[in-house]
Amino acid sequence: MSLELRVNGVQVAMSSQVGSVDVSNAGAHVGIGSYISNSGQNLDGDIAEMIAIKGPVSQNDLTTLEMTLKSKYSL
Repeated sequence: MSLELRVNGVQVAMSSQVGSVDVSNAGAHVGIGSYISNSGQNLDGDIAEMIAIKGPVSQNDLTTLEMTLKSKYSL
C-alpha cells in the first residue's frame, strides 16, 4: 500500500510505509496536515477537501478529478 500527497495537481510526497491502518475504523488515529509524531513536518495552507481512494487510479481519472477540484475551488 502507498500514500501519495498531491498539492495543486503536483505530487509533493509519497510513502509506501503507511502500514495497514484501517482509517475507516472509528478508533483509528489519522493526522491531516501534519505527521502524528509532531516531527514539525506540516502543510502550509488551507485544506479545502480531502479525497481518499482505495486502489489504483488511472492517470486519466486523476486528471479529471484534479480538473474538477480546480474548477470547484476556482484555482
